[in-house]
Amino acid sequence: MLRRLGQTLAWRTAVALVGACVAGGAAGAGVCPPVDIALQHATGGVWVRPARADALAGWTEPTVVWVDRRTVWIADPGPHRCAGLALRRWLLARWPGRAHRLINTHAHPENVLANSAWPQGTPIYALAGVREQMQRRCPTCLRNLRATLGPQWMAGTRITLPNRLLHPGQSLWLAGARWQVVAHGHAHTEADLSLWQPAGRWWFPAGLVAWHGVPDLGRGDMAGWLAALAGPAARGEPLPGILGGSTPEAGRERWRSTRAYLAALQSHLARASAEGRDLQEVLQWREAVDPAERSAANLARHDRNLQRAWRQVEDAAFDERPASSPGAAGAGP
Repeated sequence: MLRRLGQTLAWRTAVALVGACVAGGAAGAGVCPPVDIALQHATGGVWVRPARADALAGWTEPTVVWVDRRTVWIADPGPHRCAGLALRRWLLARWPGRAHRLINTHAHPENVLANSAWPQGTPIYALAGVREQMQRRCPTCLRNLRATLGPQWMAGTRITLPNRLLHPGQSLWLAGARWQVVAHGHAHTEADLSLWQPAGRWWFPAGLVAWHGVPDLGRGDMAGWLAALAGPAARGEPLPGILGGSTPEAGRERWRSTRAYLAALQSHLARASAEGRDLQEVLQWREAVDPAERSAANLARHDRNLQRAWRQVEDAAFDERPASSPGAAGAGP
């Protein structure tokens, strides 16, 4: 009994000391509102903070954590410094004395702006294309997120770019298992990374899965995204455990719905192109949107998706047109 009491007091003391240390590092950056960490154990040394559509802190996308005896790896640490500080505090209290390493899977602010919560020089890994996109887009994304979430949530948040490169096919030892770096090219964004563990059939698709609502093609390529979704998750049966949802099955369901939406969009647009329909006719089509998700925001996103995907279909058809056909590049009058 006394031993257990001593352990409890030691734990509480450690939490208090770590909290003071991390909070001290945030001095002058403003006081952060409370952030709910709520990591859930997935398998082995893997923990997940599931995607949440209604997160007030703007932390809507999933974060995955791998823990072993020496190192804690964090993929997509969150949207701002406040989220990162809260996550650091939680991790340091639970697993003290371990080095932290970050992974950025794609250049969306909801996933990567929490990089700034870690000390300068902390290893941050990404594909070269992801780093390039962050360098180009993060200044605008930071301004937009400040306008959306407000100064209290975004206090002290700054752009911190990856300082270590990942390569397609590279192996990472995470929580005692080999995970493969999978590069997807232009899919959900101009550069996407997912992490695949062949031995246990676990997959972290990151932004390749639309975790809530209608998939967003704003920076995506329809054909490339579908090809990416047909990657590790579609290799053999059963389907792998997909990290990012509240459960592996919830992850699989979001993978299915993302893939079904994009496949329906592709089929509809290919048929419309073959029949010679114009954009106004194309925009009337809404069958791909689940009736339960036909909110004004989702329908507006769907309309934008149709316009972007229609341009991609037209561009692909033009590129495939024989040089001698009417309207082809270089063709005569």
